[in-house]
Amino acid sequence: MGLKETDLGLQYGSTEAILDGFQRDMNKLIAGVVSEYSEAARKSGRKQDYNKMGIVYAQFLRYQQAEKAFQQALQVDSEYLSARINLANLSFLNKDYAAALSRYDEAYRSLESAGKGRAPRL
Repeated sequence: MGLKETDLGLQYGSTEAILDGFQRDMNKLIAGVVSEYSEAARKSGRKQDYNKMGIVYAQFLRYQQAEKAFQQALQVDSEYLSARINLANLSFLNKDYAAALSRYDEAYRSLESAGKGRAPRL
């Protein structure tokens, strides 16, 4: 005869309450991590710092905030390749493959116009 959860006096609570608490804690954690990157970007105004902030948001699956950060990097430098590629990556992650392809193509054309594109091998 094995023990049941009720024999141990364990009470788990409702699934919704547990999920709400977890989500609340995750949001606090994410806000704490992102705040360092956000503050650095705000102080410096550097495109690289906005790009890093976008990457961190994307790692936490906060794609809308990530997109805003990448757009801010592009406001600093409209030709910034890393932010362009990261926007394409976001489109891909959101399964918007047409937008991803278009953005990747724009990034490649940007490289070509700067003389950095690679000619296809024949």
